[in-house]
Amino acid sequence: MVFRVGLAGRSGLWRATLALALFMLWHPAQVWLGLPMAQPAFLAPGFLIIAAALGLTCTLAWRMTGSVWPAVVIHWLTVVGWKALLGG
Repeated sequence: MVFRVGLAGRSGLWRATLALALFMLWHPAQVWLGLPMAQPAFLAPGFLIIAAALGLTCTLAWRMTGSVWPAVVIHWLTVVGWKALLGG
């Protein structure tokens, strides 16, 4: 919600780019801050590329549908799949 709705908004390339960059940086920041949901994988460049692709997908879903729910479902399914199938 913070990255898609609050930062990316419904229009504007710069807002979407800023939101995407902050979404990517939030993952390693969780590790650096010692937050309980953080995982060492959050520091891997490959993970950050995947996070960027997910962020872009969620932003496009939000902007194309006008509803945040498709982005929420996409993100949720990705995280659940990663954890359940790959041990994320």
